[in-house]
Amino acid sequence: MVDGGKTLVEALKNPLLSSSRLIKLLRADSKVPTVDAAIKLIETHGPIHESFHTPRHVDKGAHFAYSIPQNRTGYSPLLVNEKALKDMNIIRDQELTKILDGETLYYDESRAIFPYSTNYAGFQFGQFAGQLGDGRVVNLFDLKDKSGEWQTLQIKGSGLTPFSRFADGKAVLRSSIREYIISESLHAIGIPSTRSLQLTLLPTTKAQRGGTVEPCANYCRFAPTWLRLGHFDIYRWKFDIQSMAKLSDYVIEEVFHNNIEQEDLNEYTIDYFPDEPGQPNPECTAIDSKSTTKYDLMFRKIVNLNAECVAYWQAYGFLNGVLNTDNTSILGLSIDFGPFSFMDQFDPQYTPNHDDSMRRYCFANQPGIVWWNLLQFGQAISVLLGSGKYNLPTVLKAKDIGDIDKGTQRQLLDRVNSLIHLCGNEYKYRFTSKYVELMAKRLGVDVDAVIPEGDKQTRAKHINIFLKETIEPLLEVLQYTKVDYNNFFYKLEEYNGSQHVNNDSLDDFMGLNPHYVRLFFSAEEFALLGRYYCGEHTMNSDVKAALEYLQKIKQWTTTLGKLPRSNAKHVNPKFIPRSWMFEEVIDDLTLQLRDGHKPDLSALQKLSNMSTNPYDPAQWDQTRPDLQERWLQEQHPSKLMKQASCSS
Repeated sequence: MVDGGKTLVEALKNPLLSSSRLIKLLRADSKVPTVDAAIKLIETHGPIHESFHTPRHVDKGAHFAYSIPQNRTGYSPLLVNEKALKDMNIIRDQELTKILDGETLYYDESRAIFPYSTNYAGFQFGQFAGQLGDGRVVNLFDLKDKSGEWQTLQIKGSGLTPFSRFADGKAVLRSSIREYIISESLHAIGIPSTRSLQLTLLPTTKAQRGGTVEPCANYCRFAPTWLRLGHFDIYRWKFDIQSMAKLSDYVIEEVFHNNIEQEDLNEYTIDYFPDEPGQPNPECTAIDSKSTTKYDLMFRKIVNLNAECVAYWQAYGFLNGVLNTDNTSILGLSIDFGPFSFMDQFDPQYTPNHDDSMRRYCFANQPGIVWWNLLQFGQAISVLLGSGKYNLPTVLKAKDIGDIDKGTQRQLLDRVNSLIHLCGNEYKYRFTSKYVELMAKRLGVDVDAVIPEGDKQTRAKHINIFLKETIEPLLEVLQYTKVDYNNFFYKLEEYNGSQHVNNDSLDDFMGLNPHYVRLFFSAEEFALLGRYYCGEHTMNSDVKAALEYLQKIKQWTTTLGKLPRSNAKHVNPKFIPRSWMFEEVIDDLTLQLRDGHKPDLSALQKLSNMSTNPYDPAQWDQTRPDLQERWLQEQHPSKLMKQASCSS
């Protein structure tokens, strides 16, 4: 534990609290090969633009390239995250603001600290895109947080880097606000996510996006690592086993701290949740447990972390918008958000991405797409995974696939196919178990009753029962009634009335309490049922459908009532930021800036404040009660389920 808050500069000067682990342990592009060379360029006014801001293809084995934030003619901080500063054990001062927005360049030759951008490739919309890399991001340094864990700080929207390709290195204000707030919202809810520190408007910097000139911003964010699956794709593309192994060793030792032990993978020769319900569970080939390597365990660790992250997304109705291998975190964090959204109404086919015409990244597809990304990752490091303990020394010496004899290649192929198949079963088990655990908590059900102790076959049986009898019937109702998805769980948790009417002679609402029934229906549909039971509305197709789902609600209520209850708190947020709220706040702020007014930040600050305190209204400040009241009300359907483009 770190005692007492320090200024950022004080923390940076303390070798126990600051570092730059990646550049110390991995390889730089030869254009600027060392920290000393990078600092010399700065201090002698060398070819800075050519060295740091000119896009290029970096060396075959390069993990990163040194780069610095581009100078801007104006900086105006909009939001500084006091909660995150407290978590980082840092005190806010003017130097902090300037370092975090890129205005002041911090480096330390003696400690080998200098900004850099990383090299990665990726599959985008299912197609390999070649070298990508940090095209508008510079990583500043690593700091230990108050728990003693390393966090890497970086600026997004920092300008051109060696990886900018054909882009301009800028981030528009619109997307920067969205990303800054959503990452803190997810973190506050409990969903694995990267974090935000500071949002800065760049008043004189503009960007052309889709025929429109937009104001720009940058924001400082942090995470234990920013490595993605795409960081491994680059070395498959160039067949560079040594660089891939070096990166993998870095992940194992520096990111996971060698904490990669897993249970026996052969526990997953059975697919406990087959894709075709009711079919026998097919078995796959076991592997020799004695041949396990650290690379097998690293792969499984990354698979399991991502399985749990996507389970949180599905339980809370969150959609990233774009799930490519270059924005899938090795730590299973929500990262690099596309046209993201929380799902206002339950619709498995909903995608917040206007450009996703094939619905590749729709809500229902997210678990499968994340596994597809992990499958590409497994193929990227297939030479390491296929080797096993016995062939690994030989494989690590190979400069080309031809250096590995055909017999060994066949052994590698057989082993990696078996291992990835087993990991696919493990992914489904981890995802489904976590999803059911989270949904049980959201419904106030005792998790131990839903997933009792026992072997995996027994646990899977109970998980399937809860899925079929409780979760799926509820989601069917919510999809029909179109009530607000997240608000439903909050209101159900807060409901203190009876579920049934005590007077058996009353058959209104099939014996259910009208106040309870109201939780499940929109105001219009509830009113329709009310008129029907009062004799003011005759039977028609709308009434018939509503009555059908009322019957389903009654059956579901009976099923839920048989399950032991829990008192879990902080599982159903009272507030989450919605796309229409972002749109309102951003449009208002953009209009003020366009008209040359000093911007009123009260709406932006209010949205940030409520988003970072989702469970506790007592923490919401007293400003803008008008917005608070409206943001908590039911909205017209025209405001809901919005889509946005990938433009940022």
